[in-house]
Amino acid sequence: MWQDILKQNPISNIVIRGNSVTAIYLDPKSKEKLKMNVNIHGDSLDGNIVDKEGVQLTRAFAEKIDDDVFQARDVSTKTEFMRRGYAENLYHLIAYALSNQNYDFVGDIGQSGEADNMWNKNSTYGSWDIPEYM
Repeated sequence: MWQDILKQNPISNIVIRGNSVTAIYLDPKSKEKLKMNVNIHGDSLDGNIVDKEGVQLTRAFAEKIDDDVFQARDVSTKTEFMRRGYAENLYHLIAYALSNQNYDFVGDIGQSGEADNMWNKNSTYGSWDIPEYM
């Protein structure tokens, strides 16, 4: 019973290697542990969450728009995995990876209403907030 009281963090086992960050994401519905990746390539960034077979379930891209700022450009999740926190938690890891290199992570001005709501829920002064557990 006490296990039900403790909330498990959705992102764990974060490893930073140069411009790459990996972690494990716990799917809240299936309880499956999935691999997360973020790679910074100079002025661009890509991130994804993949299943055990290597199939990409969520992906995101960002571009450097200033000396210390990356801007989200696109994020998508396979339909059957939507509403499980995949995009939001991938953005958490992206913000974490960028903050370790002294970059801010800001939203795309052309994003959908849903993405804009997610961004507003998770940002202060326009930059994505990193959860305290990270």
